[in-house]
Amino acid sequence: MWNKKTLNTRIFLVNFTLIVLCITAVAFLTMRMSRSFVVDNSLRALSELCDQKLGELERHLAANPDQANLAALVTTTGEGSVSMRLLDVADAELKALDAGVQTRIRAGEAGTARYVNAAGEAMFVAYGLFDTGYAQHVLLVEQPVAVVLDPVFRVRRYVVALCVFQILLVGAITFFFFRRVVVRPVLALRDAARDLHAGE
Repeated sequence: MWNKKTLNTRIFLVNFTLIVLCITAVAFLTMRMSRSFVVDNSLRALSELCDQKLGELERHLAANPDQANLAALVTTTGEGSVSMRLLDVADAELKALDAGVQTRIRAGEAGTARYVNAAGEAMFVAYGLFDTGYAQHVLLVEQPVAVVLDPVFRVRRYVVALCVFQILLVGAITFFFFRRVVVRPVLALRDAARDLHAGE
């Protein structure tokens, strides 16, 4: 036989669990979409910066056939945490990149990738081949993954705090609503049935 307390508790727990699951699912999907959005935009920006710098290098090489100043053109730019490097195709640093990326670089394709550098830091990179006519170089435009995803992690903390607040608020509202609207009439019916059964 259920008493008032167990009925209140069971109804509350069922509704509270459903609400928590819904809020968690919405928060998870929001975080997943925002992470994809941030990563896609960052890779697109790195790729555009790489294309822009490759264009500058080609214009500079056309105007100045000696390549002495190419490295200076690359090292003078960089937005915040973005770094650029001009490496020889045979450079050992390229071995940190995925084998498929190395193959695409040697084939002259431009693109983006994620890799772990020699310092053990995860990086997003945009790359493009730059041919001086007598040597092939690869332009790498890099940004740490931690820097790219920092806004997502910051938003994640806010979303978690907001979810906890919402869960507590919805839990309290659900508890008091069901206690007043559902449980009281059910208990009144139970008490009336007992009284009827007792012959009162």
